[in-house]
Amino acid sequence: MSLLQWLQPSQVNVPPFFATMQNRNETFAGNDITALVERAGYTEMLECLVDIIQVGFVDSISIGCVASDIVLYLSLVFILGAVSIKFFMALYFGWFMSWKLGNFKNVSYAERMKRAAEVEQWSDDIYRAAPANMRPNAKGNRKTVFLPTTSRFSKAEPMLVNSRPATAYSMADAKRTNQPSMYGNRLTPGGFHNSPPDSPMLRNSRSSTSLPFRDESGYSLSDQTHQTNANPYGCPFPLANVVPQPAPDFRPFEYDLVHSICLVTAYSESYAGLRTTLDSLATTDYPNSHKMLLVICDGIVRGSDSKTNESTHEVVLSMMKEFIVHPDDAERYSCLAIADGGKRENKAIVYAGFYNYDNDTVEERKQQRVPMVLVAKVGNDDEQRQYQQAGRGKPGNRGKRDSQIILMSFLQKVIFDERMTQFEYEFFNAIWRVCGVPPDKFETVLCVDADTKVFPDSLTRMNACLVHDPDIMGLCGETKIANKKESWVTMIQGKCFPGFQGLG
Repeated sequence: MSLLQWLQPSQVNVPPFFATMQNRNETFAGNDITALVERAGYTEMLECLVDIIQVGFVDSISIGCVASDIVLYLSLVFILGAVSIKFFMALYFGWFMSWKLGNFKNVSYAERMKRAAEVEQWSDDIYRAAPANMRPNAKGNRKTVFLPTTSRFSKAEPMLVNSRPATAYSMADAKRTNQPSMYGNRLTPGGFHNSPPDSPMLRNSRSSTSLPFRDESGYSLSDQTHQTNANPYGCPFPLANVVPQPAPDFRPFEYDLVHSICLVTAYSESYAGLRTTLDSLATTDYPNSHKMLLVICDGIVRGSDSKTNESTHEVVLSMMKEFIVHPDDAERYSCLAIADGGKRENKAIVYAGFYNYDNDTVEERKQQRVPMVLVAKVGNDDEQRQYQQAGRGKPGNRGKRDSQIILMSFLQKVIFDERMTQFEYEFFNAIWRVCGVPPDKFETVLCVDADTKVFPDSLTRMNACLVHDPDIMGLCGETKIANKKESWVTMIQGKCFPGFQGLG
């Protein structure tokens, strides 16, 4: 306070409060006078006093705190910078690049905007079918006309030209077919994998490979095989009633077609949900000769809206027809599961046929003929016994990841010619007999949940990306939420978690 003595009252108007402070009034001395000064209205005087007598301040921030603040602010700058860069890159990708991926030539801006509007309208309701103009008409459902439109000089339709190309054991050389497999080109010099059709398992098993089969003419398998002698390998299956394969130069989308598996993993979905998913996959515009529906049901579990005792795989089974082997004759086969202990062994049944439409959900002119295979995981003997005696448990339930591993492990063994189990051998023959092509012809897999539907051109566009750019090993389509307006919870999920559930 001695600094106040330098103030000359003759030159500076010194408040009486300064003199009181200088004399160390008993009220103020040794106390915090902030509250007293503010209540007395001396705030401005106190600020003036601080400016006159302040000689410094105590730094309470250590060097470590200063260093941590510097690191914090630098990290904040880098994080905000990375987020901003990703944000602007996402905008650039969405505005200038995304529409080019999987896009077809000669598509105008107006057509792209029309398709985007159709997708938005279609995504409002999970049970609403895609626009009719996006779903192709099925072959053979054309309107009859009075005058003929073709003659003997007309060129045959692409899907009917060379309806039996080299896709079976009889002509398995990729060099002769001009249809090299992606796996054949990259993994094996020979180009194609052959599994011996005269395996001992084929002759001795009571499986689908040895069940009697007769065609419409009444000839058995052995009769047709010996009479026609069309297969030099002696395969006992005449591939009748399959979807005909197109000519090698058939390119409806300006790129080489690849065979695709549409994988649906199901657990306890409702009938309407399963029907919606399978309808959307079956009515895609990708050729039926190059796609197959594969449903893997994870255990014997009742559907979410099942009013009967039907399990999920029984519901899916009701959506199939023209079985290669009658469902009552199908057998259970052991398979390895992702589990520990006794649940490491699982058993599964393979059903093969064609998709059976519902006229109430898909009009007849859109009902294409699509091959379909169902793998039902039904559990080992102990699980079956416990389920039948006590009615408890979920036999065969091993999770969605196990369902995906079943397919990937099977494809690995097929591609690399590894030893297969009896279940995988039945799986192999089921695909070959219903599709007319061996499993190693399939090069892409579209994975969807049983509560999802896909737009008709999604498979075509995603395959276009994979074919045009061999460096792309996986794709994910834009996911939309069908029930985003149902409640505030679905709104939050649809805004923050766009891949939670809905439309692919």
